[in-house]
Parts: sequence; C-alpha cells; structure tokens
Amino acid sequence: MPAASPSPEPQNPLLSVVIPARNCGRALARTLRELFEKTEALDRMEVIVVDDGSTDDTREVAAEHPVELVELGSHGGAALARNAGARRARGEFLCFLDADCVPEAGALDTMLDHCLSGRDCVVGCYARESLSPRFGSRYKSLIHHSLFLDSPPQISWFWTGCGAVRRSIFEEVGGFDQELFPGVAGVEDHLLGVRLVQRGIRIDFDPRIVVSHDHPRSAAQVVRNDFDRAWQKVMISFLTDQFRDEAFATDENLRRVLSLDLLLLTLPLGLWFWPLPLAAFLLFLGLSARHFRRLWVGAPWLSLRFVLLDTLLLAVWQLGAVVGVAKALQVKLGSRS
Repeated sequence: MPAASPSPEPQNPLLSVVIPARNCGRALARTLRELFEKTEALDRMEVIVVDDGSTDDTREVAAEHPVELVELGSHGGAALARNAGARRARGEFLCFLDADCVPEAGALDTMLDHCLSGRDCVVGCYARESLSPRFGSRYKSLIHHSLFLDSPPQISWFWTGCGAVRRSIFEEVGGFDQELFPGVAGVEDHLLGVRLVQRGIRIDFDPRIVVSHDHPRSAAQVVRNDFDRAWQKVMISFLTDQFRDEAFATDENLRRVLSLDLLLLTLPLGLWFWPLPLAAFLLFLGLSARHFRRLWVGAPWLSLRFVLLDTLLLAVWQLGAVVGVAKALQVKLGSRS
C-alpha cells in the first residue's frame, strides 16, 4: 500500500489538486512554489503529490510544501499515480496537474469557479511561451496553445496538464486506464475524455486556465512523442468509435494532410513535368497559410524551423495512424478469438 504523510489543511476541501511526479524535483519545486503564491482560494483546496518511484529529490521537494505526499515505492506510470492520488483525495472535484505545469495567476481560482458553478469537467491549456528554451519545448507550447484557443467552449477530450472533473464521475468511469498502454508515454487523459463524453458528460474548455510548461524537449523528442500519441489516439478512436478531437482532428488539418500527401506523390513526377509538384506545393501552402501564421513568432529563421517541424509532424502522425489502426485491428481480432 502507498505510504502517505499526514493530511494538511484545509479540512474540507472542494478541489483536490493531484500532481503525479517522477524524478522532477526541479520542475516540481517551481510548480508548487508558484501554485501557492498565485492561488487565492487555497482554503478550498488540497494539494496531493504522488511520488511515482523517484530516485532524485522529488520527495524532499514535496515535503517542503503544505501538501500531502503519497509514495508509491516503485514506478507504476502516470495513470497509476493519478489514480492513487484520486483515491487519497477528499475534495468533491479532482484537478489533475502535471508536475512540470506551472499555473499562472488565478488559473486554479478560475477552475474552482467552474466547480462552484455546478459544472462537471473543465480543462485549460498551455501558455504560448514555454518555460524551457529548448526548440522542441517552444514549438509544443506554441502550437498547443494556438490549437486549443481555436477549440469551441465544449470539447470531447480531457487534458491532465491542468484539468478538473467531479470525483464521483471520475470514479463512475473507472478513473485512468492503467493497462492499455503500459510502458509508453500514454494518452490516458484522452481515453478518459472519450469515456466521459460517452457518459454524456460535458467537458468545458476555459482559455483563462493557463499553465506554463517547464519540460525541456528537443525536436527529435517531439517527433517521437507525437508518433506515440498518434498511434495511441488512433487506436483509441477505432476501439471506441469516437473520432472527435476539436483541437487536432479538424477539417483544416485533414485538408493539409491530403495536400501534403499529394505533394509527396507528385515530387518524383517533377523530373518530367515540374509544374505538377509546384502546383501541389502551392496548394499545400495555401491550405496551411492560417496554420503557419500560428507559428510566426517574429524571428524568421525560428518561425521557419517551426514550420518545417510542423510539416514533418503531419507525416509522422500519418505513420502513427497506420500503426494505431493495425494495433486496434489486432486487439479486435484477439477479442473475437
């Protein structure tokens, strides 16, 4: 059984903030410090840090703050850690916050307002600027922020960067799935959102709930992460027959994917008839113009690198989608045998 430190004040919290943490002492220290400095309604909240088998100073960092520390003893994964924190929680609502996501001023207060208004579920988004200067980190925060802002007020996905759900509903849907993607960077939050929507639960998106991401990441790490997320999301979609994703699976992105495929198919023909790939290239640029404007940060070379990485990721997501379909078919065929 996980060991836990004594429960801190308040005695009757409305919102339980659950933070899974593994070997992230530096990021966790900043997240906790700014959480307590920039949140006003602390008397309505409790903070639970779940140590997922860390070998650094994560536990010591948590112990320096007024939080409840749950120690798992060994590494079990983010889904298991979040579920363990949810079981320890006393609040009517659960807020899942990543250890490297620093809430901006008033973010958790706004989340609490949603809880007080009687809503069941709400998520926020990354800030436009990453706290890490790494190229991959800057790209991910920028594109995540931009695409989330384009989302409607009611969405069909959940986000554990900073998202809250009524505890009774979380328990009804079985919490986070700990078995579907063991050993990989999972999208258990996406699957939770699918289950919530299938139960008829409304998920609200509020752009005022902003967290700054403090996760150093290279371009290569972004490519690998996006490939994993692609096959997992597609696998979930085919297993659950739920294909909605208002931030990423949009008509705009579908048109961009098809135009990029057309460009790649016509490139070899350019040796004999160059206007064909040129026309495909111009079509891709035209369909991507609005999207690429999201990546403009004022510095031409940096913006161009963002555009090139973003275009590469369109192809990566398609490769991941193929893998996801194959894995979903494997699961379905296995369940019938």
